[in-house]
Amino acid sequence: MPKEMQIAPALTRALQFTPGDGGPPRDVLVTIGPPMQNGEDFDVTLEILGFDKPHRTEHPGVDPIAATLSAAHLAPHILKSLAIGGHLTWDGEEDLGFLPPPTLMEP
Repeated sequence: MPKEMQIAPALTRALQFTPGDGGPPRDVLVTIGPPMQNGEDFDVTLEILGFDKPHRTEHPGVDPIAATLSAAHLAPHILKSLAIGGHLTWDGEEDLGFLPPPTLMEP
């Protein structure tokens, strides 16, 4: 697991990345920082370590939950763009676990 976490974690998830070029598998750490008030809104930082370069973005929301869900919703899309040519898993599974299973989202 990457050792130098840059933000204070609120939520973390360790993933496994297998490069497509035959390189050794490595850990990827996804961290969603604690919500911070920014005027009337809130921001959380999404940080991804374990690829060639660290990735860090801010995600706004009208309250702490909205900001956190924004980061969690976008995390798999960002991870997919960072893992081009390779393969990501979480706990040995293809589903990275950032979104609820489809059966929970049905009315």
